[in-house]
Amino acid sequence: MLAKNGPNPKGNVPLISGDVPFYNSRVSAPKNPKMVLSPRPPKVAPSEFMREMAMSTEERLHHTHTMKRPLILELLDMGTTTYQKFTDVPLSRAIFQPFPSEIVFQQYEPGKMFEVPLLLRNDDKVPRLVKVTAEFSPYFKVIAPPNSGDKVAPGMAATYMVQFFPEENKDYAHELVCISEREKFSVPVRCIGARPVLDFPDDINFGNCPVRFKSEKTIFVRNIGSKVAKFELDSQEPFMVTPSLVDKLEVGESVQVNIEFYPLVVSDYSCALKVSFDSGESLFVDLYGTALDTNIRLDKNTVLMEKTFISMATQRTVTIVNKSDYMVHFQWKKLPSSQADIDNKQRMLVDLESEESVEKDRFLAEVQVDPQLRDRVSLLYRTFYNRKNTIQQDDVLFSDAFFSIEPLEGDIFPRTDMEVTVVFKPRTVLDYSAVAFCEVSGRESRMPLRLKGESLGPQVSLSYAELNVGNVYINSTHLFEIVLANKGAIDAIYSILPNKSNHGACFQFNPVEGLVLPDSHQAITITFEALAYGIFAEEFFFAIDGTSEQLKLRIIGNTIGPSLTFNLPLLRFGSVSYGFPSSLNVKLKSDSVIPFEVKFRVPSDGTVPPRTGALPAAGDTPESSRPSTRDSRSGAPKEFTIEPEVFMLGPKSTLDIKVTLTSNTLQKYDTMLIVDVTDAGNDIVNLPIKARCVIPPVVCHPNFVDLNRCFLRFPYLGRVTLVNDSDLMTRYEMLPQMMGDKLPFKFQSDKPKGIIAGRSTVEVPVTVTVNNIGKYTFPVHFVLYGSRDAPIQATIECFGEGPVVHASTFDIDYGSIPVLHNVHKRVTLSNESLVPAYFSTRFHHAPSVWHTDPELAHIPPGQSIDLRVIAYLDDSIKFKDRLFIDIEESNTITVELSAEGHGSTIVSDPPIAPVLDLKSRFCNRKFEFAFTLSNVGRRQQQIFWSTQGFEKERKKALDVNDDPNDLGIQKKRLLAAQNETPKPHFTLTPNRAALEPGESVDVVLEGFSTVAKTVKERLVCQTIYNKKTGKNKIMNVDVIADFIEPSIEFSERRLLFKQDLNPGQEVKSLQQNITIGNISTLRLTAQVEVEPPFALLALDASHQRKLEMILDAGQEYKGVVCFDASSFLADRKSVKVEAKLCFSYKEHPQQPIQMYLIVKRFGDAGHRSPFLSHAKRALYHLSYIPVEGFGDAGHRSPFLSHAKRALYHLSYIPVETSSFRDKKLKVVFR
Repeated sequence: MLAKNGPNPKGNVPLISGDVPFYNSRVSAPKNPKMVLSPRPPKVAPSEFMREMAMSTEERLHHTHTMKRPLILELLDMGTTTYQKFTDVPLSRAIFQPFPSEIVFQQYEPGKMFEVPLLLRNDDKVPRLVKVTAEFSPYFKVIAPPNSGDKVAPGMAATYMVQFFPEENKDYAHELVCISEREKFSVPVRCIGARPVLDFPDDINFGNCPVRFKSEKTIFVRNIGSKVAKFELDSQEPFMVTPSLVDKLEVGESVQVNIEFYPLVVSDYSCALKVSFDSGESLFVDLYGTALDTNIRLDKNTVLMEKTFISMATQRTVTIVNKSDYMVHFQWKKLPSSQADIDNKQRMLVDLESEESVEKDRFLAEVQVDPQLRDRVSLLYRTFYNRKNTIQQDDVLFSDAFFSIEPLEGDIFPRTDMEVTVVFKPRTVLDYSAVAFCEVSGRESRMPLRLKGESLGPQVSLSYAELNVGNVYINSTHLFEIVLANKGAIDAIYSILPNKSNHGACFQFNPVEGLVLPDSHQAITITFEALAYGIFAEEFFFAIDGTSEQLKLRIIGNTIGPSLTFNLPLLRFGSVSYGFPSSLNVKLKSDSVIPFEVKFRVPSDGTVPPRTGALPAAGDTPESSRPSTRDSRSGAPKEFTIEPEVFMLGPKSTLDIKVTLTSNTLQKYDTMLIVDVTDAGNDIVNLPIKARCVIPPVVCHPNFVDLNRCFLRFPYLGRVTLVNDSDLMTRYEMLPQMMGDKLPFKFQSDKPKGIIAGRSTVEVPVTVTVNNIGKYTFPVHFVLYGSRDAPIQATIECFGEGPVVHASTFDIDYGSIPVLHNVHKRVTLSNESLVPAYFSTRFHHAPSVWHTDPELAHIPPGQSIDLRVIAYLDDSIKFKDRLFIDIEESNTITVELSAEGHGSTIVSDPPIAPVLDLKSRFCNRKFEFAFTLSNVGRRQQQIFWSTQGFEKERKKALDVNDDPNDLGIQKKRLLAAQNETPKPHFTLTPNRAALEPGESVDVVLEGFSTVAKTVKERLVCQTIYNKKTGKNKIMNVDVIADFIEPSIEFSERRLLFKQDLNPGQEVKSLQQNITIGNISTLRLTAQVEVEPPFALLALDASHQRKLEMILDAGQEYKGVVCFDASSFLADRKSVKVEAKLCFSYKEHPQQPIQMYLIVKRFGDAGHRSPFLSHAKRALYHLSYIPVEGFGDAGHRSPFLSHAKRALYHLSYIPVETSSFRDKKLKVVFR
């Protein structure tokens, strides 16, 4: 390193200089540096950092033995600088390798110069060029070697000197850009200023430490650097460091750093304590520690409790032995590991969140019903918040319903033991087991303790286990007794479980439940009522509280009943008709001496009411005629009816029974009639039943019906005859037609069901309605009640046709009709059928100039309707078309149409022809009226506008080469100006246009007149069709406008303010009222302005010099003019002040009107206005002032002269009189 005390090279010193002699530096680079390819920066230990910070720039360079690849900024085109375009150096590497890879300056002093050599070695096999550039900086300078323009040989290096001129002891940064023939790459320059240096040790070793035990080490760190230190400390688990941030540590001061080691698993631990400075530099202190299990154990792993009666408790002790040299803390846990505790809490939190979501939804639903509950939402959130905190703060200590441990946690001193008590308290007779886990600091895993216990229940027994009651009569009552003994040491609470079987319900116990004291007995009474018939064996169970075992009592016996007989061996019905009832009678005899209630039933019979062949009454639900095998009702039909079905049969008596069979099944019956005795048993006696169900044959005669032609949707009646040749009656039913959306025909019957007696016939009416055109042949089916055979079929034939409609004419000629107007003709349509005729109209050409009214309609049967055919032509040509009248479900009527149009198809919006009255308009002001012309015709039209009575201006164009000084040319121009025709008051823009069919053009009518008068001019519109020659006039428009001049009226011609002052009298402000009226027929926007010291009184009572008002036609403005006399009369001298009240408006280009305001103190008789002069003032004034009392209509102003003055002026102000004050002044603008 070379330091020089020369001047600081700022300003004009170049950054890189090549025109210097060879510079020998005392700083040299080390030999054979090593290439480092790893991008990860090395971890710097505190001692290494202290050593580096203590080095000078020269020492650091000598201790730099590694280099890395430079950062390539840009690739260049080698063809522009060399012929050696190929190189063995890959693109990922630079051709020149810089050393050092980063230029570092440190331990420098301000005001001196420091330098470091930069070597650029050529790694290619051919000579290459290289140069070094950099941005300008006053602190850095690069000195190139003398041969910097020469190529560097392969393996050789070019040496550049980098000089540094610091001003302060702070950090600097710069970048050098090296340019070779192929790329640009950078070499960073870093200057390290003052740095804090902390004397951390390189490593901290905790040695062997107990697992789950907090070990701590404290070190003192001193700042031995040259700058205030601000740093952060960061470590990884199981190491923890405090403080984590030091905001300020002065030079020479110290700070205490605590490092804790708390391992959870037995293992060797190591990590780095990262010290991060605010300058971006970091130090790494290695932390080491080993976690071991200490000698802590339980004296037993299993605790077997003694047998314990329920509701009592037993206990045993367990010893925790601590053979270590540490005070440890223990806790009895419910789960085997810490991870299991975390998982359990997580599951509980998930369940709680689900419950919270449900409660929130329920609460929101209640809030919608009762909005006052909205205030309780905070209570809901607070409840679940507290429950979550309880779960998260729970230590998950051991808890069990039958085992408990005391204490659950505590501390054990070194080399001592701790006894804990295990308590077992059972509630029911079961084998109990549980596992408790002891978590002790100093051991990695929790120590399990298995807990086992067995409980004892009450010791009770019955006097006997089985009771035989023998044979008992039905409905008799018997009493029995048993004894329950308690041989145990605790109370026995018993209860008898109910038996709900037929015979079990006949037994009653008293008492049903109770308490038996130890070594005591309980007598129980049994009452038996024989209500069910037959042999029984019932079991009754005694439940003992506290045990799952039950005592059993078995009771056996037999209940006997009466004897019954029938007078017939068999009920034979023979052949019966389906659905029709058949009855037989039988007698039942009782030989018993006691009365019994008997019930009759047929076991094969159903429960649903039987289907009968009789027709349903009005309002009943109709039944299907198909057999029971296809019955959609739930359950089998009840085909047998027994009268009586239930009867109280007395001793030694006989009962008459009627059995009726209504067969709903095509089958042979072989069943029996069964007699059941109430409270005695079922099937005491039975009687066989035999029968056969048949359906009589029925035929259709005739089986073909022809209805011929039928109008659509009109009902026609046919008849079908059914013949029954058997002796049994039956019932028929006509099957309904299958329903659908679009059926071509429909049929139905007013008598679809009926009964056919034996040897008889029935005539069935069938109504047919045809919906579509065409010939149809269809069957009508009849089914017999209960028959499974194919239905009986009758065939019906018909031909459907639509309505018949006739038209009054088939050709309509309209002749010549005006365009854009509706012209109609009539066609009479007559319906000559029995059904209404619906029709619609359409035309051959679409769109058509014809339309009909109505387009859709119907004609009642036998009536007529007039159809209006309307022509609306949109061009003055001949039109032809065809009208098609489509008769629904019939033919189409064709009517030929023809017409020829005349007139124009140009229309205006708004309409302007024949007269356009524009009402009143101001003269000397241009106005506009806009309208739209549309071509609604079928051909292109060119439109031309002209004004009748005004010839088109034709001027011969003068040659541009004519000499303007030529007397002949000047004469021509003078004659052309004299012969110029007057111009019309109304003009159209544009005055011509070409409109395609359907196009429109916006036209603006402009009007102007310099004088007030009523103007009427005729505008003529002509057109040319399809660019043909010859114009056709299509409309005349008479435009009328009344050009007027604005007129206003003043209530006063002048305003006179007069005040006589006496000595001592106060000067007051004066006011005068004035009314301004608009006597024009149009609205005026007026502006009134007054000269000071006068002012106008506004609506807000403020004084204004200028006011603007809008006056409708006939409207008046009432204003107040004020005069401030204080400024003129302060000296108490007589004074006369005159000013102007100017009135102007926006609707007319005229100069404003002026009214004079006069102030007099002593009432002067009259004076000439000092403001009036000759007509050059160019203001409007009154030229004729009428005055009452002079006997004359008025007088002329002496200042009026010849017509050159062009405007009348007010030149004389007459004496104020009472008669003049009541007159109004009218001013007309001209």
